[in-house]
Amino acid sequence: MLQRLCENFQYADLLSRAAKEEDQFIRLCLIGAFCISAYAFNPHRILKFFNPLLSETYEYIDNERKFRYFAEQVSHHPAISACYAEGEGYKFYTNTITETKFKLMNGSLEINPITKCYVNLEKFNELISFTKPKAIAKNLIVGKMFLDACGIMEVRNNRTGDTCEIELFDKSKDIQGKIIGEAKDILGNIKYKLEGNWLSHLDIIDPNTGKRETIWKKTIIEGNEEEKFFFTDFSINLNNLTEEMKTSLPPSDSRFRPDQRYLEYQDYDKAASEKHRLEEKQRNTRKEREKTKFKYKPIYFEETYDDLSGELIYIYKGGYFEDRKNKRFEKFYDIF
Repeated sequence: MLQRLCENFQYADLLSRAAKEEDQFIRLCLIGAFCISAYAFNPHRILKFFNPLLSETYEYIDNERKFRYFAEQVSHHPAISACYAEGEGYKFYTNTITETKFKLMNGSLEINPITKCYVNLEKFNELISFTKPKAIAKNLIVGKMFLDACGIMEVRNNRTGDTCEIELFDKSKDIQGKIIGEAKDILGNIKYKLEGNWLSHLDIIDPNTGKRETIWKKTIIEGNEEEKFFFTDFSINLNNLTEEMKTSLPPSDSRFRPDQRYLEYQDYDKAASEKHRLEEKQRNTRKEREKTKFKYKPIYFEETYDDLSGELIYIYKGGYFEDRKNKRFEKFYDIF
């Protein structure tokens, strides 16, 4: 899951452009496109991800897209992953606090993200927030399972009050992936319209001139998509572990997970036994903490309340990249 959160950053150029864009309404549209792009491969990504172990971490540094990313599993029950990223002129952070609802009558599972995502645009001193739309796993009982998304997401400039509203349409009601939206000022005046499909692209249209610009296109997977499990080259590379990285990454990084690594090598029996071993080790660690009344705290994130929503949130407090550079690994837990 820590790696899955990073997949969206293959479109980090949207945030980089927003950090420089002088038009305040196009900035909102670009950040909306960044959110929508995370759903592009969802319909086929139906296999369950690995639940991170408590205090598991993951980093990714991309010199081409000019960003660095860090995530940590900050809670096991409920399962919460916290992530932070910084790039050219922006900082991004969010948590994975969700509500799920199983609907027996139509065999579907709804996943509702609760926590907002935040983008800080340094040049404009703006904090942009948005909540991801609802994802739905359909045909869980009968038929071929797939993932859909629907609902209205709002991207809000918390300094100016400008908003960008984007609606995703349910496959049962319209063409799967269809999206429409509007960027408005605080008085409700429409500045741009949005049209597209979260499976392929997003356009913005100037209502005064009719000029249309495609601000996001889905990355094309070369070759057989199914054989690659619908992973882009960017996604596949997230689990890459070089010899240099083996000596410079902290021992809690997801790339060192033995069960995940054996699965990648297609040794399914070994992957299953390692998964069981890790889960037992985590249970024993939890029991030991309960016995000694040890109160667990995340290493690089701080539990607090969001000023805008009043909800619980984990904020990156800094220090990871400095510790990683100096190989200060003593504070990391032995989880693998």
